[in-house]
Amino acid sequence: MEMDQQRLIHELRSKINQLPLAFVTTDSAADAEWIKYRNKLRQSILNDDPRDFCNWEPIRSTMFYEPDVVELQFLQGLENWDQWKTAIRESKAGNPRPYYAFNESSGNLIHHAYHLAQLIDATKCSIQNIPQVVEFGGGYGSMCRLFYQLGFKGRYIIYDLPEFSALQEYYLKSIGIQSAIKKESTNDKNCIVLLSDLNELSKQLKDQVDRYIFIATWSISETSLDFRNRIFNLVSNASYYLIAYLYQFGEVNNHDYFMNFKNTKNNYTWKHTEIDHIKNNWYLIGSNLEK
Repeated sequence: MEMDQQRLIHELRSKINQLPLAFVTTDSAADAEWIKYRNKLRQSILNDDPRDFCNWEPIRSTMFYEPDVVELQFLQGLENWDQWKTAIRESKAGNPRPYYAFNESSGNLIHHAYHLAQLIDATKCSIQNIPQVVEFGGGYGSMCRLFYQLGFKGRYIIYDLPEFSALQEYYLKSIGIQSAIKKESTNDKNCIVLLSDLNELSKQLKDQVDRYIFIATWSISETSLDFRNRIFNLVSNASYYLIAYLYQFGEVNNHDYFMNFKNTKNNYTWKHTEIDHIKNNWYLIGSNLEK
């Protein structure tokens, strides 16, 4: 096991060393902020122990959240709590801190399960029967892991910055997910596809499947307007949308943006609501009436 970890760490650092340093090339404050986190993550991967990455500052400040206990209580109140209880058992990869109210899991995994449960509750979609998921900004791979632990068997695509894609590959291999990991577009139906190139994402999404979920929790809402519009054009025929966002991010009023977004898609039913226990943060959950 230790030899496997050392091999994965070596592969991760080799991938990071092959990436060019990121520099700010636009006037977007959002882009500048993510360039900063890219470079912080790069330094952490090269200089710190990846077996403890969940406790690194660039991870804890951007993608590891300790939720209010109401999220756990919501899951515990579901009829299929036993299934969720099994799915949110945390692994040791990354050394995540156990959640104080449920030591078998972490706050972050419970938070992701809560998001997904909101989607299922609002749309009645079946994780086991969905052929594809497209996640924009996949963190270190926790949501992807949760899907597989709930019985997902399709193609899971994560589009992210290259440093985060490298960490996702390290993490998903560390927890032993058996699906093949691809780094470019593919026709394989049962695999994980980690992409950082918009052209590759566009190529991948031309391989249309009958139904797919698009997920972007506090990710696409933290990009420039031009870039998020390009992404939404690529996923315009998603069967389901699961989006979470902060009301205002930098110079962008996200609430107005997503109100306009849903109003242009009349072939969907929408649940658009503030998250009671996270003030000024909202869910936008959509289901295509034609699929």
